Amino acid sequence: MFRIFVIFALFFVIGSIGESAAQDKAKERAGVVTGEFKTRKDAKNGRSVTLEILAPGEEKARAYLLSYNPKDPKAKGRYLELVALVDAAKIGDRVECGWVNSPPGAEGGFFLTSFRVLKKPGAGK
Repeated sequence: MFRIFVIFALFFVIGSIGESAAQDKAKERAGVVTGEFKTRKDAKNGRSVTLEILAPGEEKARAYLLSYNPKDPKAKGRYLELVALVDAAKIGDRVECGWVNSPPGAEGGFFLTSFRVLKKPGAGK
């Protein structure tokens, strides 16, 4: 009887570990990057913009996606605010961007959540 109890307890513990690992993978990663605004590429459909930002210490600029989901009407206002901020920035500006990792089911990549220009090049001279 004791052996059966131990076996069931072991299965319960293993199952709990597997569930917590799956929940950790489902969590969104988020962060902030500060670097030089290198390029901007507009999508053909007009619903997304890809920005490349070169952070200090990196050899290659990383791509960040500013995308609008037409199925989410609440997202449109935030999207338009970010597009206006990105439009005001010039290539070569030092910028700070908030990002989140792609949600489950998306294609992948980093999606912008905030954008601001820190310093214009040559402004300190």
